[in-house]
Amino acid sequence: MGTSLALAVQATCPNVVIDAVEINPTYRGQASRLSVFHHIYPTCDDVTQNYDMLFLAIPVHAARDLLTWGASHATNVVDLCSVKSSICTEAHRVGLTAQFVPSHPMAGKASGGPKEASATLFEGRPWLFLKDWHTPADLVRLVSTFGAKPTFVQDAQTHDEMMAQVSHGIHLTSLSAMLASDKGIAQAALSLASVAGPALWDITRLAASPAEFWVDTLLDNAAPVRNYLEHLRQEVDAFARLLQEQDRDGLSAKLAQAQEIRQQWERGRKQ
Repeated sequence: MGTSLALAVQATCPNVVIDAVEINPTYRGQASRLSVFHHIYPTCDDVTQNYDMLFLAIPVHAARDLLTWGASHATNVVDLCSVKSSICTEAHRVGLTAQFVPSHPMAGKASGGPKEASATLFEGRPWLFLKDWHTPADLVRLVSTFGAKPTFVQDAQTHDEMMAQVSHGIHLTSLSAMLASDKGIAQAALSLASVAGPALWDITRLAASPAEFWVDTLLDNAAPVRNYLEHLRQEVDAFARLLQEQDRDGLSAKLAQAQEIRQQWERGRKQ
């Protein structure tokens, strides 16, 4: 995420100087080969410069811990985390409401590391901000320059509830599909992977995501995600019941309902 942001800024604002901190030696080497960063520091303690904006493209628990450090090195500290309540609470606690800018680009890949970075990652994607926090106009213009769509949601709680519905819960749905597909029948001469079509690979794509990142994200947004999973359980149980009862009309109605909702969402996305 951080390297993609750097590549996007470099492509649209080539005179901007971009530095980075990367504690992972492998990732640091990958980032160096991209020639996008003026300097890459191995630790936060090595940073001596001050910046206009400092982006925290790290898991939410790490971002919370670095808020005060970031504020000592930048006019604005911008997080890119997909959970907002806990980090906004921490920013209030340490008195950084003037410098901290909660944000969340709705973009990413299942695979991680700078070698997977792309300057076009954010094109056409919503970049979420909170209405009840100050967002600098320069930042809104910046994300717009590389094709992101600045989008304002009401507050941190609303944001986190929305993410449970369209991201975090979907991630667990993808993982559940992967786990379920790996059990239930005895595999014969051909493996299931060799006969699977696009449907399996599409729905299980997120199972390739780095586990260590998602553990913290899911735990930080646990309550809304549990609510989503309860809704998911109800729908799965409903399909199981319809199949058990051989209810052709009920199954047809359920499939049609899902199709109609999908079409409604597609229309909403294009507006």
